[in-house]
Amino acid sequence: MSEFFLEAKGIYKAFGGIQALKDVTLRIKKNESLCLVGENGCGKSTLIKIISGAYKADKGQIIIEGTAYKEMTPQISSQAGIQVIYQDLSLFPNLTVAENIAMTYNMSKDHKGLFNEKKNVEIARKALDQINVDIDLSEIVDNLPIAQRQLVAIARALAQEAKLIIMDEPTTALTYKEVDNLYKVINGLKARGIGLIFVSHKLDEVFRIAENIMVIRNGENVIEGPVSDFNVKSLTYHMTGKEPEANPFQNVIDKNDVIFSCKEANAKDGAFRNISFDLYKGEVLGITGLLGSGRESLAEALFGCYPYRAKELVLCGKKLKIKSPEQAVKEGIGYIPDDRALKGLYGKAPILWNIISPILHTNSIAGFMLRRTLRQAAQTESDNLRIKSAGLDAPASSLSGGNQQRVVIAKWLASKPRLLILNCPTVGVDVGSKQEIHKMAREFAEQGIGVLLISDDLPEILAACNRVLVMNHGEITGCYNTNEITVNKLYEQLIQA
Repeated sequence: MSEFFLEAKGIYKAFGGIQALKDVTLRIKKNESLCLVGENGCGKSTLIKIISGAYKADKGQIIIEGTAYKEMTPQISSQAGIQVIYQDLSLFPNLTVAENIAMTYNMSKDHKGLFNEKKNVEIARKALDQINVDIDLSEIVDNLPIAQRQLVAIARALAQEAKLIIMDEPTTALTYKEVDNLYKVINGLKARGIGLIFVSHKLDEVFRIAENIMVIRNGENVIEGPVSDFNVKSLTYHMTGKEPEANPFQNVIDKNDVIFSCKEANAKDGAFRNISFDLYKGEVLGITGLLGSGRESLAEALFGCYPYRAKELVLCGKKLKIKSPEQAVKEGIGYIPDDRALKGLYGKAPILWNIISPILHTNSIAGFMLRRTLRQAAQTESDNLRIKSAGLDAPASSLSGGNQQRVVIAKWLASKPRLLILNCPTVGVDVGSKQEIHKMAREFAEQGIGVLLISDDLPEILAACNRVLVMNHGEITGCYNTNEITVNKLYEQLIQA
């Protein structure tokens, strides 16, 4: 009998002539936690889908508890005890907590087509008890905060008698406190003998959760070993093949030149109050706070899509009254939202149309678009941001997360903004793309663009920004130079009452 619960040996997979995986091997024991890391597009998701049976490998072997399978299917994988919790959680938003957790029973032969609310509640309660969580079983899932939905997804996996749970970016939308609670749940799962494969771009999480780390780059195994063999610098090197920047440079700030000034901004619903700040030329100004601090509402308000009033807004010497996104764009404000798929991209549309969407109205004569001019503008921004794609006519959805984010940035750069608001700009992107986006933000500031970076990723704030404003309960409670404060000290400011 093998010491490993799961072995994926010599896995190959190609899509349309592009080799996604080449001779990749993954092994994991029972109750082991393995972090699978690598840049976007390296093959992590493809490997997970092969293990779960969603994709068929071109070559290779899947062995579960000593049994080799020539062809893996979702049914075989699930019956063998492998459960995958994807980033979108794949829950039914219109059903209750109990119905979601007991979904496998409801679809089984034992169900016999009859709805049994008592049985659903029994299954759901048993699963939640295993992770010491109490959630209203009658609540509609769509009404739950994201942290509780995450726990519902874990409970559903346990209800299906999971022996190995694969979690894809499980903390992307969670606050620091919620992440701490999730860690406790994960440790409890390991203590019960359940194995975990954890995919994350947040290296601090990798070192906190993992017992072992496996790195994939360009579809191939690079290195694997116990977490004690790695540090942030070495792991970043193995993921990217490049030495990370030792110390991100600080831009030179001209405090005599204010690019953007906000005086006494108040949300109509009270989400934020008395917000005042100045953004100087050459500066990347950060705003951070926990979920509910008001930072998200402020980001959207400054782009005209959240109702608020301000005593005064001044951009490059001009007083503004922003009432809508359309007005914000005309005044030279660009906005990179926190959810690129939902708010920032036309996924099925070509990269070309995504990039030129903000400038269509300025590149037409008598209603006719200047196609050559628009394509040239899109190509220029694509080249400047090094977007890796099959060409401008490829759909935006075909790109990796990091390249999708570059498209969102490119579309606003094409509009020649004077103020660029970056709201959690590196959510779901790999460490290499994250470093490049931070570098871009600093370069934009050097070019004279006002850059406002709003994020709850504290290492990101310290890496990319010159100053950071801390928000608590809708108000600014502190302002710090990022080269004079640590992540731990900054976190202490976030959680103050």
